[in-house]
Amino acid sequence: VLLLVTLRAVGPAQPSPAETMVDRPPEESFKLGNEFFHAGLYPKAIEAYADCVRLRPEYKEAWYNLGIAYSQTGNYQKEIETYQKAIALDPAYSKAMYNLAMAYEALGNKEAAAKQYAAVLKLEPDSADALNNVGILHASRGAWSDAESAYKQALEVDPDAAETWFNLGITYGRMAAAATSEDVRKSATARELDAYRRGVEKDPRFYKAWFNMAIVYNRLKEVDLEIGAYQKTLEARRDFPLALYNLAYAFMEKGET
Repeated sequence: VLLLVTLRAVGPAQPSPAETMVDRPPEESFKLGNEFFHAGLYPKAIEAYADCVRLRPEYKEAWYNLGIAYSQTGNYQKEIETYQKAIALDPAYSKAMYNLAMAYEALGNKEAAAKQYAAVLKLEPDSADALNNVGILHASRGAWSDAESAYKQALEVDPDAAETWFNLGITYGRMAAAATSEDVRKSATARELDAYRRGVEKDPRFYKAWFNMAIVYNRLKEVDLEIGAYQKTLEARRDFPLALYNLAYAFMEKGET
C-alpha cells in the first residue's frame, strides 16, 4: 500500500490546481502536488513535487510523494530514483524503503526487492506488510518453507490479515502438490483448508479464499462443501463466471441440474 505524506494547511486557503507554480514556496508546491495527486492528475502532481524538490532538495517527503506519483504512471525507474533520494536524506526512512522494494518488484528485480525488505525489517521487525511481501518473494521462487515461515511471522504481528492467511493457504497447497507421501499431502491439505477458513473468518467477502476452498473440496471429493464454498464465492462476487461454471459442474456431479 502506497501512502501519501500530507501537510496540515497553515495560513491562507490552499491554492487552486489551476494556479501557476512559478516562484511558489516549496510547501505550497507540496500541497499543490497532493491536490493534483488526489484528483488523479499524476503528471501534474509530478510537476508540482519536482518543483518542490528543486526549490528544497532536502525535502524528503516531497521526494517520497514524487516517487508515489511516478508509480501511478508506471515509471518505476523514476520511482526508484526518487525513493533513493529520500533514503539518502534519511537512511531510516522505512516507508520509502518499503515502496522502493515494491518498485523493484514491479521491474522484476526480486533480489533488490528482497534487500530492501530486509532493510525495512531491520528497522521495523514487526512490519507485517514487509513480512508478507517477503513471503511472496519466497513463493515466487518456489521456496515454500521459507514462504510459510515469513507468512507465519506476519500473522504473529497481524493475525487479522486475511490476505496473508490466503497466501499461506496457497503455500500449503503447493506443498501438498509436491508431497511425496500421502501423510504429508493430507497434512498440507488440512493446513491449506484451515488457512483459507481463517482468511474468510477475517474477511467473509474474501471471494478468492472461498473459491480456493471450493477447489480443495473438489480435490477431496466433498461435493456438498464444494458447492457451499462456490455459493459463498458468488455471494461475495457475483461477476465471477469461473465460480458459476464450477458450481454448475459440481451440481451435475451431485446429480442435480
